[in-house]
Amino acid sequence: MELLDDVTVVFSDLAAAKENLDRARGSPREVRRNLSRYAELSQRLTAVMRRQFSQRTGRKWEASSFPGWTTDTRLLKYLRNQDQHGLQVLISVEHHQYFSFSRFFGVAMADGDELILTSSYVTDHQLLEHDPPGVLWSEASSSGNGTTAPLVPLRAEWSYHLVARDETERRLFADASSKDIHVVATSTLTTLSEYTAFFRA
Repeated sequence: MELLDDVTVVFSDLAAAKENLDRARGSPREVRRNLSRYAELSQRLTAVMRRQFSQRTGRKWEASSFPGWTTDTRLLKYLRNQDQHGLQVLISVEHHQYFSFSRFFGVAMADGDELILTSSYVTDHQLLEHDPPGVLWSEASSSGNGTTAPLVPLRAEWSYHLVARDETERRLFADASSKDIHVVATSTLTTLSEYTAFFRA
């Protein structure tokens, strides 16, 4: 069996961390944990490149020689440094729930009609596993009175956005392609894939 080099292993771990971040959307705690893991692995990728390059050539690997760094990778580096040396970044959560309009109001509507309820909050509690307690919606009845059965959404979507604490963060977040954590992770994984190819060239 072929022995994989460290760069291949770390990049594989990085891609897996991105997949875990995508799968964790329903839990603010797991999104924070997986974002932290993803950011840490992005740094480890360069660390193993430095070691491997030095062993192979006797010279120092310069990450700055890669011409493809972006505002999103600069943001990822900032998030990693904050995670390790500064304050935890603030993240706002938007939770969209899609309900059947007819079941919500107890009246017949055309198929496909949906009612969307959106809640948002900032995760100042870093270990919050689910949305904080809120309104419990009950299914309407034909009499106009609610039932005791909770109304289950047809589907739910979550998005997570960086919240600036100060002017430095406001400028940094504004320069990035998005404040959406998952958009930034997708963008940076593409860049880090190109960076890895650059290293191997």
